[in-house]
Amino acid sequence: MDEAGGAIIKLADLGSAVPPLRGAQIRWSPDLSRLAVSGEEEGGPVESRARIWIIELETKKTYPVTAGPHDTDASWSDSEHVLFSRGFSPDEAGVCCVSLKSRAVDCLTSGNADFSPWFSLSRSEIFLARGPAKSRVTGRGFLTGFHVWKLKSKK
Repeated sequence: MDEAGGAIIKLADLGSAVPPLRGAQIRWSPDLSRLAVSGEEEGGPVESRARIWIIELETKKTYPVTAGPHDTDASWSDSEHVLFSRGFSPDEAGVCCVSLKSRAVDCLTSGNADFSPWFSLSRSEIFLARGPAKSRVTGRGFLTGFHVWKLKSKK
């Protein structure tokens, strides 16, 4: 029982499902049947340092849906598509979308430092943080030159 008196049920063992991750982010699919997990893989080869993993809660099946090298910030579009940030280089990142069925990746932005994509509730717009290429974090943790942007969704 938890503090509120309800039963706690383990749905997935993330420790055995995905490799050890630093800064792991976990996002529920809209239909609550899957988890999207992202984070920087510890001790892995440089070319696969950060990927997006899917955990099917009913079957406990776990699989990566992106190949990296720097795929983070997973956000569900619907229960079959995941938005994410892809680092193209140390100075450039874009927003991409992966289909869980085909594993096809469609990059929607590039040429800037785009990250933290999120769909509007209507799924007709995508919000993201954008800074110029070669943006940086200041000593106080503030991003210089970043703004919040809105894209019209292709879906």
